[in-house]
Amino acid sequence: MEEWVGEVIFLGSLAVALVLVLVYGVVKGKLGSIAVRLSMAFTSREEFEAELERCSRGPSYPPARRPGDLNETFGAIFGGAFAEYGPRVVSSDPWVVYFDHFLTEAEVREYEEIVFDMELIRSKVSIDDSILHKYVTKIPFVKRMRWRHAQRNSLIRQCDSRCTTAPIVKAVEDRASRICRVPLENFETVQPFTYKEGMFYKPHNDNGPHDHLLPYGPRIFTFLVYLTDVQVGGGTRFNKLNVSVPARKGAAVLFANTLDEEPMEIDTRTLHEGVMVLSGEKRGVNLWLRQYNYREFQAAQCVGGGLQHRLAYYGKAAVSDVDRTTPRRPPGQPQIKFSNHLRTAVQVFWLDADRKKEVHIKDLEPEESFVLNTHVGHEFRIRSGDARKLLKLQRVGKALNGQEVTIGKPDLPQSEAEL
Repeated sequence: MEEWVGEVIFLGSLAVALVLVLVYGVVKGKLGSIAVRLSMAFTSREEFEAELERCSRGPSYPPARRPGDLNETFGAIFGGAFAEYGPRVVSSDPWVVYFDHFLTEAEVREYEEIVFDMELIRSKVSIDDSILHKYVTKIPFVKRMRWRHAQRNSLIRQCDSRCTTAPIVKAVEDRASRICRVPLENFETVQPFTYKEGMFYKPHNDNGPHDHLLPYGPRIFTFLVYLTDVQVGGGTRFNKLNVSVPARKGAAVLFANTLDEEPMEIDTRTLHEGVMVLSGEKRGVNLWLRQYNYREFQAAQCVGGGLQHRLAYYGKAAVSDVDRTTPRRPPGQPQIKFSNHLRTAVQVFWLDADRKKEVHIKDLEPEESFVLNTHVGHEFRIRSGDARKLLKLQRVGKALNGQEVTIGKPDLPQSEAEL
């Protein structure tokens, strides 16, 4: 009898201690670190190694960004191709661009009809907190203290299949893809958000300290799209740059989350916050663009904070010498390879069929090649280094094993006249 009582007292004390630790984490905003330790306690090394085997990125996955390409990407925004969206420079080092007219009034209405009839949930900084929040924050006094000390106090909606496949959602993603030169498979699922009066998001970076370990890499760009006019407050402030942009209906702000010279490393200068809404309501959508294919690993259930924390704990990166997952190109998506065998550089342009304008993609140096994921029917033009002379025109067909555009003749003396 005494032994049984002793066990009950011991287990009761252990339970009380655990609750106190969780309450402390909820109140002080340290629930994520506690979740990491609990996650490690219930994940064996063998289970982690199996997860790593399944979720590793192989060598054939191309990065969206390469060292030193940010000026080229952002410079193209002001070349005229995207003038209708009203881009203006907020900062050029690091790059922050504000679009006054990213969405039309009709597009805003269509977007809101799709995404804002879904259930609102409290936003969380870490997905690992979800189970602990679900139960621990049901305690009334803990819930009140949690949001008093919270990093983020806002409401989000989980975009379901009806949302992700909606024409307006796909159209906005495609627009962001063209502007940033990042393939759609690198996009996370869009995240609609709402800030009511008194809600905020304290200063933060959009990458965690271990995002570079994930198979899809860090968030390289953020596109923050506003769907309402906020009467007072609600803007986005870049604290280290001492600049702010307003939350205006149809506007958007784009910024780089990683360094120009090291695309896998966080650029802490784009630390930003969602300023508290003092009057009105802020609605919008977060678009986060990753360095590598995100959607393939999402389909393989290899996303979320849990994997990140386990990688950090074991000191591993989800990178492999072998491709273990499914092919990186979505079904039906072709590739095109450009090779320059001239003695001078050439320029590669994509034809924006909607606006009948050429969008500069890349300067191709002599004997340089590069591969691009594209779509059937897209048209590319190769021009001379000064962009005056059209050297070649190529329309993408259905050859999934790849198409190659060769400028000049390899291993032979050549000039532009030989084309």
